[in-house]
Amino acid sequence: MRYLALLAASLVVVAGAFAQQKSAPHASRSAAIELLRHEGILHGKTRVESAGWSDKTNSWFIILQHPSGILSHWFVDANAQNYQGSTCTQ
Repeated sequence: MRYLALLAASLVVVAGAFAQQKSAPHASRSAAIELLRHEGILHGKTRVESAGWSDKTNSWFIILQHPSGILSHWFVDANAQNYQGSTCTQ
């Protein structure tokens, strides 16, 4: 019985450690969007459709809607220094 209580207590501690893990530090949403603006990708009436951080790719995933209605998808790295992406065909 004593071993069972110790096992249960250790499982609670391990589960708590996993629950408290946070994603790696990364640039802000604003910094990622500003990079696209600085590079001339986001300008004029182009608007941000969505922008979200992905722990899986360790990058910002940003969708832009251009005045023509075409969407473009962009990945901005964790430091908001590099990007890659393109427009989507409809």
